[in-house]
Amino acid sequence: MKNFLKENWFKLMTGTSMLVFSFAFLMYAVSPSYANQTSEVNKPQMESKEDAFSVASGGYLYTWASREHMRVWGRESWLPEYPDEDKKAAPFKRKLP
Repeated sequence: MKNFLKENWFKLMTGTSMLVFSFAFLMYAVSPSYANQTSEVNKPQMESKEDAFSVASGGYLYTWASREHMRVWGRESWLPEYPDEDKKAAPFKRKLP
């Protein structure tokens, strides 16, 4: 045994250091691959009624201040419930290049 260690100590040290390096690299490579569980809980950003809403149609871009304004503007105009809210909810119309 003493003679084996004397003749092969360089091979043993090299093999041990490669083994330790391989374990360290495996831990380094695998550790960032865990999923972030909190990102699935967040709602999509467009769910807020405060976000602007845009639609491109017929060469124009129609933009409303909120999704609720878009719904009010797109509602049937003959509904007597909100006669002047259609004017407030009118979209900003811009010609697309």
